Amino acid sequence: METGKTAARGTRIALAVFVGGTLVLGTTLFLVSQGFLSLQAKQEYCLKPECIEAAAAILSKVNLSVNPCDNFFRFACDGWIANNPIPEDMPSYGVYPWLRHSVDLKLKGSDKSPPSCVRTAATYEDVGLYERLRV
Repeated sequence: METGKTAARGTRIALAVFVGGTLVLGTTLFLVSQGFLSLQAKQEYCLKPECIEAAAAILSKVNLSVNPCDNFFRFACDGWIANNPIPEDMPSYGVYPWLRHSVDLKLKGSDKSPPSCVRTAATYEDVGLYERLRV
């Protein structure tokens, strides 16, 4: 007799869990379908001036008129190539020389100079530390 009561009790507990879970799931689906509840995380956008400047810099380097699936190189590089021709005095030109030039212009435009702890590779070479720093 005990086995029958235990089985009936287990069945009732399982049924209660099933009905409760179904009610929670049904309520959640209803709230989502009516727009009262969103399961997607809200997109947060950085609107700081630095973020907007970085986004504009990236967009200026791509060619949005080219489908990236057809020609990814032109999509990604056409804007850069059009806006940054190779200078006459350089055999090649890329992002790193451009970045160095931009930083130099910003430093010249401000009263700031690099901190005294920043040394160039030439300074290290002069002091004889260049070989010790190379890996």
